[in-house]
Amino acid sequence: MVCYAGPRLGTESPSDRGDRGILSTEFHIARRQLETHGHVPPGLVPGDIENSWRRSLRAGLDPLAPPTDAAVSLPELNERRARNRRISQLARPELELLFSQIAGTNFMVAFADGDGVLLDTIADPDFKSTATGRTIVPGTVWKEDLRGTNALGLALATRKPAKVIGQEHFFREHATVSCLAAPIFDSRGRIVGLIDASSDITARQHHTLALVKLAATNIENRLFLEDHGSSVVLSFHPRQEYLNTMSVGLLAFDLEGRLRGCNSRAVSMLNGIDLGKDCTFCDIFRNSFSDLIHQVIRGKVVLLEDWLGSTVFAAGNSTQRGELARRIHQGATLPLASPAPQAAPARPQTLVMEDQLLRRQIGLACNAARVGLPVVIEGESGTGKRATAQEIHRRLHPQAPFLPVDCAALTATDFELPPNRMTGFASRQIPADFLHRFTESGGTILFDEIVTLAAPLRPYLRRFLEAVAELAARPDEGRIRAVVFSTTRPLEELRTEGVLERGLLQAISGYRFELPKLEERTDFAKICQALLADISEDHVLSKAVIDQLRQRSWPDNIRDLRRALQLMVANARRPVLRKDDLQCLQALPGEEISACPRCRGKALREQRCRRIRKLLHEAGGNISLVARQLGISRTTIYAHLGN
Repeated sequence: MVCYAGPRLGTESPSDRGDRGILSTEFHIARRQLETHGHVPPGLVPGDIENSWRRSLRAGLDPLAPPTDAAVSLPELNERRARNRRISQLARPELELLFSQIAGTNFMVAFADGDGVLLDTIADPDFKSTATGRTIVPGTVWKEDLRGTNALGLALATRKPAKVIGQEHFFREHATVSCLAAPIFDSRGRIVGLIDASSDITARQHHTLALVKLAATNIENRLFLEDHGSSVVLSFHPRQEYLNTMSVGLLAFDLEGRLRGCNSRAVSMLNGIDLGKDCTFCDIFRNSFSDLIHQVIRGKVVLLEDWLGSTVFAAGNSTQRGELARRIHQGATLPLASPAPQAAPARPQTLVMEDQLLRRQIGLACNAARVGLPVVIEGESGTGKRATAQEIHRRLHPQAPFLPVDCAALTATDFELPPNRMTGFASRQIPADFLHRFTESGGTILFDEIVTLAAPLRPYLRRFLEAVAELAARPDEGRIRAVVFSTTRPLEELRTEGVLERGLLQAISGYRFELPKLEERTDFAKICQALLADISEDHVLSKAVIDQLRQRSWPDNIRDLRRALQLMVANARRPVLRKDDLQCLQALPGEEISACPRCRGKALREQRCRRIRKLLHEAGGNISLVARQLGISRTTIYAHLGN
């Protein structure tokens, strides 16, 4: 647990708080705005805390008022304990172990049900005697709308581990406490409980959050095994030596190969693969399910390959082997083969969004979308407009649909509304099909390259935006509907040249920002590394190569960089890509090979220099081969390598 007197967030590492490198002065500005004006300025506090403060304000809470003493009655507490007896029995040993692992004084650990009601606590005497200790007791409710920003309520709202330190709490009265919490999921992805650790902020260790998450994972995995005792339970991990740890993914299948459950680690490790209601083993992996079962019965570790090309090691539950063998011997049938799906899922696009200015712009775009404003992303070809829209979507509502629309492909049919869908919009025509699903279910819709939308369809788009704005204004509508537009030409340029009419420009104008060119990105090195990881897991980039790549011009931005890395990997003779591997990039398709700086302006030397550099490009940067081909020394070739 990270503890300090006050929110010294600037001292935390990115791994501690997900890149929460926020200056103390900025935090105090935001805190003052919260307490004096009931306003949360964007970008000054960590994103999860900022969002939680906003939710607390919307719930009508006052940060300077005494917190509500929310609690259930004793009969209801007893009823909840009875209803959650099984998971409480699994949680109690973990609480005791966690309590013993957190050395020191003035702290407590707690278990809450899926509604944020504390069912069990263990506290040391010092903490029990404090005002905070007297309020964190069984029966108290810690949802955000009642208690403001706190770790247990934040974990419940975000469905992920949470840390709230000192003045990050919404109520000033909680500013002397640090708390950490992690949710416990069942095999259907529902939160069925939470583990919490709270302490005085002056006396906690950095490792406590890891211990809290481990305790939640232990409970989650034990609950999973109990729930799926009659299923085939697979433990899997990319590294075989981790198969006996609690960090494994768990999948449960019936004997026909239908997926019956998965833990949160499995969802994370199989990101990009749909693990929905009707999922089967052959929808996830390329292997034969019947072969897997026979290997599991013999206690073998199996190498599985999923449909995105990743491999994992898998093993069965040792306690199930005898039962599986008995059921198969008694005539249980297994599918003979695992038929391949019609098409493998598309590999997810690599997202690198660590440029500080870009992160701030994305944060402001999310704020605009939350209040119903459209977002316009401007940027040259290949700067990542769709990837940026996906990042906005991920921050707002990752579970909702993301609907990219090619404006050039839209037709009038897409804007026809069936009569039975006119409810609420009797005098309007709004889009049907995928556009209608967007208004019904929420999510994010991206109108890609708005300038290509046919002129006759633009009035329909304006009415669609009016309908979405009307939905956003309804107090009973909790779903966020984010509308994002992308364009390679700035809106101001489109307005000046009259490419888009004034009414449409007004309709799509909300929050507008421009993506930087690739060479302007401060996260260029991480973009290079992420793209290379997508292309080849067997190659790495040296720092010198990244520095050289940063100095090049990239007309098509990220697409150009990807193509360059593909060429380097195709021509590489060793796993580590070094400066001489850049020679294959002397001329990319469509580019002219130029002479080196020493030879430019001297006709005969230019001609010879271009020939050397052309052969070097065709030889994939193999200097020795070109030297033999031309009958010259390698030193001579090195002299012509300058840019």
